[in-house]
Amino acid sequence: MSFTLPPGVRDQTARNITARQIEQWIANGANYKNTLNSILASIVKDLRLTASPAKAINRTIKKLERFFENKEIRGAINIRNQRTIQFELIFPTKIENGLGFHFLIGELMGRSGRYKLTESAIVQISTHALQRLLERISSRNNTEALNEIYSSMRVASAWNAAGLKSGAQYWPIVSQNGFFVAAPGRQSCPIILITWIKKGQVSNKWGSFFENFKELEKHNPKLVFDTHYVEQFIRSFTWMSKEYVPGVDLEELAWESRESDFVNGEILTNLNDNLEFRVGSGSGRKQTTSYVPGWNYCDAPPFKEYSQHTGLVVQKSGDESLIISLQNGYFSTILNPSIRDDELKQSKLETLNIGDSVEVEVTRIIHHKSDEAYVISVVT
Repeated sequence: MSFTLPPGVRDQTARNITARQIEQWIANGANYKNTLNSILASIVKDLRLTASPAKAINRTIKKLERFFENKEIRGAINIRNQRTIQFELIFPTKIENGLGFHFLIGELMGRSGRYKLTESAIVQISTHALQRLLERISSRNNTEALNEIYSSMRVASAWNAAGLKSGAQYWPIVSQNGFFVAAPGRQSCPIILITWIKKGQVSNKWGSFFENFKELEKHNPKLVFDTHYVEQFIRSFTWMSKEYVPGVDLEELAWESRESDFVNGEILTNLNDNLEFRVGSGSGRKQTTSYVPGWNYCDAPPFKEYSQHTGLVVQKSGDESLIISLQNGYFSTILNPSIRDDELKQSKLETLNIGDSVEVEVTRIIHHKSDEAYVISVVT
């Protein structure tokens, strides 16, 4: 059965369709798991009774390949030394009161016929996230929605591990047509997808992340799967360390209505009078968009001026200035060589891309009391 969400439906209808879709995928996932167990039992029997292990292994592979053709699971088969069959499977399942996706790793020994399965939780998808996905994806079809979820699994392992290590309250996981916003979940499933954002409908705040991600994917695609680098990348977007609040983001509206420029790392702002927006208020809860990229809103750094570090380029701003992670929880900004002196114009900074490493030396550490932030200046 296929559910399609037509445009312009009421929220209550959308929620009902989403709930039915969750029930369907959970039921299908349980059926697929039972089917896999039956297939494995028949394979074990075949391998133990056959006089030709090679033929039995070929029959085994064909059975698994037919099983993996089911549209609501994703998997891969790997043959090792013609004796051991390894396979990986991602399938929907019930998690507490919601829908989750589990990762199943199997290993089947052709000689003995024994096998072992390891199952672990990847993510839970909230009703809100699935509803947003069904509403916003082009086809509004459940098959396309499922494909979108599976496409995010390509990077989910590295990004979820990095998000948890970084201490972020939420982080993105890029999918085929946009990205999910993930957050720490519960013990039974450590990650929950809380919403989905479509390409082309990205705000300035998320747009900064998305543009930098595309640059990383272009110049250093392997780092998209590198947990250590992704941790530095996520940490560099300081606002991800604050709680995600769904709905209308007044701070984001203020940000998008601004007429402002960066001048020597300071923000000059002229905003719509109807929207209160403060930069570096020094009191109360800090506004989402008042975090200056490359500044450090934390304790004083444990290193001194003239210390040397191996930095990683984690962001490139609109004027081509670079934000560098010092790989110790602190960041610095190197201004675009074209707006500095002639000597820097000839430096290798002009050739650095997101994901590249660079040796730097700290020249100055400044504490901005009003912003409760440290600004670290470096040179190469």
